[in-house]
This record gives sequence, C-alpha cells and structure tokens, in this order.
Amino acid sequence: VFPIKEATTFSSARLDHKISDKHSLVLRFGYNPSDITGIQVESQNQSLGQNDFSRTGRQTLRDTTFVSTLTSTLSNSVVNEARFQFAQRRATFTSQNGQGTAYNISGVAFIGRELFSPVIRTENRYQYTDNVSWVWGNHTMKFGGDANFISVSADFELNFAGLFNFG
Repeated sequence: VFPIKEATTFSSARLDHKISDKHSLVLRFGYNPSDITGIQVESQNQSLGQNDFSRTGRQTLRDTTFVSTLTSTLSNSVVNEARFQFAQRRATFTSQNGQGTAYNISGVAFIGRELFSPVIRTENRYQYTDNVSWVWGNHTMKFGGDANFISVSADFELNFAGLFNFG
C-alpha cells in the first residue's frame, strides 16, 4: 500500500477581436499540466501488488497550445480563413527511486528502480492552414491547404539501471 496521486488541470483563454467589417481575429491559448505518481507497471513479469513504491513510476505531462485564426470576407461570396497553431507536449516518465538497480524476487517483491524509465520526450507542432470558401448560386465550395511540421526530441534510457533476478 503506497500513495497514488493524480493532478490534472485544463485551462484556456480566448480573445475575439473584430479588426474591421471584413476581418476578425481569434486568439486562443491553452495550458494543461498533469502529474501522476505511484504508477505500477507489469514489465519484467512483475505482478501488480508486489511492486514496492520505489518500483513505481511518475508521469509528468505539460501540454501548451497557441492558435490564431484570421477570417477575411473578400467579397459577398468568398471568405478566407487562415490559421496558425503552435503546440508542445513535454512528457516524462521516471522512477520513484530515480537511480539504482532493480531487484526481482519472484512471488515476493519487485523493488528498486523502474526499469522502463526514464523516458523524456518533447514534441513541437507548427501548423498552418488556409481555406477559401466560395458560394456560387446554390453551391458552396471550399478548398485550401494544411501544412504541418512536427519535431520530436526523445530519450529512452530503458534497462540501463541493471536488474537482478532471484527465483
């Protein structure tokens, strides 16, 4: 029996601004932190309930987004919508024990460092979207494009701590 804790918050802010009769701007920002401790895993044939607190994991997520949208009325029948988005996810999974070696004592206990940690990952997304809507008689046509650039930086130091198995 050991403490398990989860704390997640969702927050966002939005600003709408009418630039002129033909142009409007929307800005949106979001930040969502999440922390979880006491995560038991079943790696290395571990049985749930036999993990020591030192063998559990901690997960930390930080999601940040920023979106801006410019809507422009080009004529009575044509509207353009341009959108830019930046989003970042920082995710880490670490052991409660941090450093050290892991010990598996089959049927008794699993103690020491969580073997499948740390995992540290940062994802950045840059997205640009532009759409044009055209009304022609009873028909509405929409066309446009979407470009994404996603960069990922990741460290996976799995099983570097050492493991001793006792049958």
